[in-house]
Amino acid sequence: MVDGYCGGAVGSCKEAVPPGGYGVHFGAPNSYSLFGNTNTAENYFSLIDPLIARTDTLSANVSMISYRIGGVSHTPEIDSLDIVFEPPTGVITFFVGELPEMSTQVDLLLKHQEVDTICRIISINRASNQISESQGGCTL
Repeated sequence: MVDGYCGGAVGSCKEAVPPGGYGVHFGAPNSYSLFGNTNTAENYFSLIDPLIARTDTLSANVSMISYRIGGVSHTPEIDSLDIVFEPPTGVITFFVGELPEMSTQVDLLLKHQEVDTICRIISINRASNQISESQGGCTL
């Protein structure tokens, strides 16, 4: 990683905000990537562009089976989802694939793989900057 991406000074990636903000990328049911976007031209996750990324897996028994945005349900392995947070303004941007989505809210459906009736819905509202969690039905 080159320190110039985050301001130029030695160690600046730890002390400054990447110019494209921070985000989380969902492209598969059982994993996600956290990223610092160093490319201001494209504020979504891309392996081609320089970014600081860490990919993790969800708990062995939990998967994100779908998400709903703009009244339409998607699966992450078909239509990836990026949620980008731009400090210090707090602006939240959603990307379906690499296309910006103007909807106010995205709902993520997380499901326990061994017990079909255990589901959680994580809602991210970009107008209020609130993130909430609820137990709900296993559909969106």
